[in-house]
Formats: sequence, C-alpha cells, structure tokens
Amino acid sequence: MQEKIKENITQCMEWLEIVLAVLVLLACIVSTVGIVLNIDLPELFREPEYFREGLANLCFIIIGIELITLIKKQTLDSVLHVMMFAIAREMVVAETSPMEKLISVAAIGVLVLDREGQVPVRKKQQELELGRIRLKDEEAARKERQAREAEAVPEPERQG
Repeated sequence: MQEKIKENITQCMEWLEIVLAVLVLLACIVSTVGIVLNIDLPELFREPEYFREGLANLCFIIIGIELITLIKKQTLDSVLHVMMFAIAREMVVAETSPMEKLISVAAIGVLVLDREGQVPVRKKQQELELGRIRLKDEEAARKERQAREAEAVPEPERQG
C-alpha cells in the first residue's frame, strides 16, 4: 500500500514538473514575441536605460530557458547555469557598487571553478564505470569460453 502511494506521489510530481516546464516555456515564448514586437530601434540607440530594460528582459528569458533545462535534467550543471545567469543578470542590469560587482564576479568565478572541478570527478567515475563494464564483459567471455571448451572435450576424456 505504501509503495503504491509513493509511486502515485512520484508520478504526480513528474506531471507537475512537466506542467511547470510547459508554463515556463510558454512564458518565454510570449515574452520573446512581446519584446520583438515592441522594440523601438531609435529609442534603443538613444536611451541607455531602454537598452538596459531590454537586456534585463532577455536575461529573464534566458533564465527561464535554463529553468526548463533544470526541471528536465536536474543536474548540478543545470543548477550552476541558472545561478550564473541570475548573477550575470544582476551584474549587467542592476545599479550596483563596484564592490557588489566584484562580489558577483567572484561568485561566477567560484561557480565556474566548481563546475570545472566536477569534470575530472565525472571523468573518473565514467572511467571506473567503463572498467566495471569491461570486467563484466571479460568475465562473461571467460565463462562462455569455458563452457565451449567443456562441450568440446570428448566424453572419454571427461571421465578420466
């Protein structure tokens, strides 16, 4: 009974994730269309604040797309991408002091270093997994060879 309830909850969570991803995707599409249709090119070149607002909106769309990836994959890389884009958006769009910008750059640097630090670990895990697979394949091949050899031995030799 408990297993069935857990299974139902898991299935509901998966459906909810799909619904949320679709809603975020629709919001990104509508926002993109809205930005493209409402862009005022002369104002874009005349007014820096107009450009900054447009850039902020585009960053939100990018963060939305990364959220979809996060919902779909649920990996450390996806989380780091969302965090990096969010920090980058704040750096570019918000009126921040030089110290706040420095902290933002340091935060992105830490995220990048953490992400790059994960790569050797993942490669090592993949190598270990491949090694296990090869060992299993070699073991299976050895057993198969022994079985064939046992079948190939004539009957009188087996008894002797």
